[in-house]
Amino acid sequence: METFSLKESLMIESESKDVDSIDGLALFVDSGRHSSDYILYDPRYYASKMKEEVSDAQSDFKSIKFKTDKFDKFKDYYAFSNVQDVFNDPKGILGYASVNNGRVLGLVGGCNRANEIRRISSKEGFGKILFKILLENESPIMPNRDSVSIDSYDEFSELNKDMRIEKEPFDNERSLRKKTSADCNVYKDTIADQSYEVEAGRNRITKTLTSRHKLFLEQMKNFFKRSQVDYIQSRVKEYVADAGYFFFKEGHGSPGWYENFDEE
Repeated sequence: METFSLKESLMIESESKDVDSIDGLALFVDSGRHSSDYILYDPRYYASKMKEEVSDAQSDFKSIKFKTDKFDKFKDYYAFSNVQDVFNDPKGILGYASVNNGRVLGLVGGCNRANEIRRISSKEGFGKILFKILLENESPIMPNRDSVSIDSYDEFSELNKDMRIEKEPFDNERSLRKKTSADCNVYKDTIADQSYEVEAGRNRITKTLTSRHKLFLEQMKNFFKRSQVDYIQSRVKEYVADAGYFFFKEGHGSPGWYENFDEE
């Protein structure tokens, strides 16, 4: 019989509650060379909207009489319809975060090679889950080095109290010409001036959410194929990524979570 220590039991109990609270949601991790974006969303919402678009387009197609066989196939007509517009609606997005890879932060020192939560925004009630996801996947993490919202700071405060999370403080010894891996731009605040890390492999929440994302893509692929618009299936992943960024850029999250947007 498998047994667990008290510490492990508490971790498993906490993760089980988190999985229950995200029932039906999905996560798309858009990884790049220097940063990664995390989009927490409701796949059922966008699936329903896209199916509506296809249904409406099919009805329109049946009512049109073409004088040429150029538009014989429904997928040819569907090129005039725009599924992408569905993802301009941010209602299905619950959270967005962009994390800078710690290896590209040489200008602000080593910062314990922590990954910087550069941008983060969520709807009310989903900030904590988003933070847990980032901690699972990007450890060690650290606050934005330019500005930290109140809600984001509060979440880092909770992490600071958690004895299961390893904390490593930064310093600002560069002025003394004693460069170390802990050198970083500092706020002179304990909560903001340290990195946070969890044990590798603690990613139960992420696995559940990313599995739903893959299932969503597969289901939509099959749906579009049956509807003779299979050409659009490869774009759904891009649309989710665009919807997440649009959600953040337009400030659709709770006001306290909307932070550090630099106009591009």
